[in-house]
Amino acid sequence: MKSNKLLLASCRKQTGFYLLLLLMAITTAACLKSKDLEFTPHISHISPNAVAKGATLLIRGENFVFSNATTSVKLTMEGPQLYELDGVSLLSYVKNNEIRLPMPELQPGMYNVYLTVLDRQGNRRSNTVHIQVLEIGVSEISPARAVVGTEITIRGTALKNTKKVLFAGLNHQQLEAIPVVPPTNEEVRVVIPQGAIPGPISLSAANFIIQGPEYHVALPAPAISDISDLNVMPGDKISINGANFGPAKPNDFTPFPYSRKVLFRAENGGQIEGILSNGPDENTDSKTTVYVPLGAASGPLELEIDGIKASNSPQLTITPVQINHGMAFYDNNNVYLAAMENGASRFFKLFSSSGFIFEAIHADPQSRKIYFNLDNVVSSINFDGSDLTTVAAGSASKFYNYRNKVYYLTSDKRVISTEGEQIAQLPDNNVLHYDLDLGTGFAYGVRTDYNTGMNEIFRVNLETGEERPIYQDLASAMGIADIRVHNNQIYLNYRNSIVTARIDGTGPIETIVSDLQYASNLAIDLRSNRLVFVDGQVIYSSALDGSDKQVVFNTRSDHPFLSGLYSYSFF
Repeated sequence: MKSNKLLLASCRKQTGFYLLLLLMAITTAACLKSKDLEFTPHISHISPNAVAKGATLLIRGENFVFSNATTSVKLTMEGPQLYELDGVSLLSYVKNNEIRLPMPELQPGMYNVYLTVLDRQGNRRSNTVHIQVLEIGVSEISPARAVVGTEITIRGTALKNTKKVLFAGLNHQQLEAIPVVPPTNEEVRVVIPQGAIPGPISLSAANFIIQGPEYHVALPAPAISDISDLNVMPGDKISINGANFGPAKPNDFTPFPYSRKVLFRAENGGQIEGILSNGPDENTDSKTTVYVPLGAASGPLELEIDGIKASNSPQLTITPVQINHGMAFYDNNNVYLAAMENGASRFFKLFSSSGFIFEAIHADPQSRKIYFNLDNVVSSINFDGSDLTTVAAGSASKFYNYRNKVYYLTSDKRVISTEGEQIAQLPDNNVLHYDLDLGTGFAYGVRTDYNTGMNEIFRVNLETGEERPIYQDLASAMGIADIRVHNNQIYLNYRNSIVTARIDGTGPIETIVSDLQYASNLAIDLRSNRLVFVDGQVIYSSALDGSDKQVVFNTRSDHPFLSGLYSYSFF
């Protein structure tokens, strides 16, 4: 009996314990459910209700941030297109239950916006709010072009929030114009500010900027008051004075804000454009400085600013020049000719291209053509700048005159005439430079042994291809930048010096011009029988033994529009 009582008491205790566990489980489940409800995001505010790309979208509410590492949140915009952002990309915009998000580029229309929590318990979606995505843009500006101080009307959609309009100015400045009357969704009216130039406009609202179209801020019609000289020769520099020529360039690398042309009568009829000077203060709103071009003839001079010609056209008397001795050269995208008669130089721009001009150039006095590489094509042009012609595909590293023909050495070491005749294929194994002596039928090359770093000078028979070493084991130092052969002598640009040696390999290598800084473009002026080379953007010449070193011209001071010298050819 006593044992039964003890057993009953024990059962009552166990039952109470299990009832307590059950109550705790129910309470825990209720708490978890309550916590789950707390984790459900809620959006209480979104602004602006009408928004465009570039604006900041503000979303406020609750449960945007979670301490549980397994929980994340996703923002969804449903409308004409679907946009979703989640994970780290979204959390970077979340702070204290607030989301500040740069508005993405979406198709215009109404969008449903909501947040979704993703965790172990599943997905819980917030309430839905609505925004309208606007297609803010400029459809028309009237008038299409106008001068500073003119009121213009910008028409488009959703323009009401525009606070100011930004115009382009010099040196990448932006000039502000405040609307003269409160903007509407359809139009904004502003006055073109002082200093504005052609360029894109922007519409600035409270929290975003809309990029608008290009707008042409015009100039008043140009007028010529006088010209510095009415009796000139090609190559002379003249100044045209007047008004409304447009602002000066801020630097040598920036184009004029307004197109600026000076047109001369051409010898063969029509017109030819002069080359503007790059000199400081030589092209301003009241002055234009230009070089009389080769091929210009007596007749009226016309000044054209921003596509509008000055009303008056002064008459020029132009005395032609004959070019018998000079130099062809190029810089960047331009081909030039220099007439060098009686110690004086006149410079002419023959050709300008958006393509790439590189490596070799050659002036042939017999055909009066200039050969050069243009976009990996060997091309030619006449001395007067006419008749641009494609000679052959590929490029030339050097040109040569021989027996009334022009030959060139290709990048793959073939020797070809401009008429297409191939006369040799030279070895191309580690060869840095070649020079041809077509009169003797040999090519002279410089080869580097990349294992030892030593240089070798060798000779190749153009007909048989047979090679013969001339000088071996030359220390590389600064390397051999070029090789030229003339009158049984080899000339090298070696270690920033000019050195010479006999072509048969007898005798020592002798330095004839030393202490050069950046020597390059070694050449022989056959007319004067002198060495020519560039050092520090100055072209020098010397006797073949290195004596009598003279400045041919300084590209920084003597040349009116040269931006860099890459190669040249004397004739």
